Amino acid sequence: MSDLNQVITILRENKVADDEIAQFVVNSNNLIAEKMMVEITMALDERDASEIDKMSDAQGQEEVYKRFREKTGKDIEDVRSEVVDAFVSGFLTKYHQDKLQGKKE
Repeated sequence: MSDLNQVITILRENKVADDEIAQFVVNSNNLIAEKMMVEITMALDERDASEIDKMSDAQGQEEVYKRFREKTGKDIEDVRSEVVDAFVSGFLTKYHQDKLQGKKE
C-alpha cells in the first residue's frame, strides 16, 4: 500500500517549504474526501439519501457506511485506502519519470 508519508518525504527532500507541504496535504485530503463522496453518492440511491437525511449526524454516518458496505461489498475505509494508493502511486510515478527525464537532459 502506498503511503502519503512517502510523498511528504519527497517534498521535504526537494526543499519544499513546510507551509506548502501543509497546503498540499490539505488539498490532497480534500480531493480524497471528494472522491469518497462520489463513490458513496454513486452507491446510494435517492431513497437511501432521503432516509439517511432524517437521521442524526452520527446515526446517518453509520448508516451510510452500512448501506455502502451492503451495496458494494466494500468498507468505506477500503475505498479511502484505494483512493490514497492511486493518488500516491500517480504522484510517485510522475516524480520518478520527471527525475529520469532530468537525468537524460
